[in-house]
Amino acid sequence: MELQGLVRFSYAVLIRQISSNRHAPMYLSLLNRGSAKTGAAVYKSLGGGGELTSLGMQFLVREFNATSFEDGNDARFQVEARYIQQVMSFFASQDSRYFEIDPRREMREELLGMELPGQVAPILSETQLNAITTTTCEPIRLAPAAEFNSARDSGMRTFRFFSRHDAFMPDEVFETIASSIYCRLLSEADIDKGITSDGCKIGGNVIK
Repeated sequence: MELQGLVRFSYAVLIRQISSNRHAPMYLSLLNRGSAKTGAAVYKSLGGGGELTSLGMQFLVREFNATSFEDGNDARFQVEARYIQQVMSFFASQDSRYFEIDPRREMREELLGMELPGQVAPILSETQLNAITTTTCEPIRLAPAAEFNSARDSGMRTFRFFSRHDAFMPDEVFETIASSIYCRLLSEADIDKGITSDGCKIGGNVIK
């Protein structure tokens, strides 16, 4: 049956795995700020909502009648269900003229930020962050599912597109991240179980 009515679309830019010369790739997860404020430890992928350019927002409104854009220029909005596959294809183009595809802004916010409970220093220094390089890997498209619900969904069917990137870094930077109390490096088995090695929940945006 063809979908009808309004649906919500959410686009995110995420880091999938990190690696270095001495360390094989591992899935990276960080303590989620929102859950931590409620006393729950949930680890999610580094990253968050991608931003639209003014050109991208104009295109979405003109071509798909997109409405209800969230947080100004975030690529989270509502659209008629009949357009959702075209919207997915549009974001699959990964065209930086229309929307953010570089994960560095989110990396700066989360690795240089000071917003986690009890945090007295950033996870990395500016110099360490600047030593990281990223490469794009296979994106993920997700239809509405309960395990991906967030406070922003407001009960609306949400389709998601994750632009994913792998990060390569010096051994010392990898080890700094690995030793942070706010980070968990995950294996595929951890993701399958949905639980970190120390018993914390793994969020739905951590995908193999």
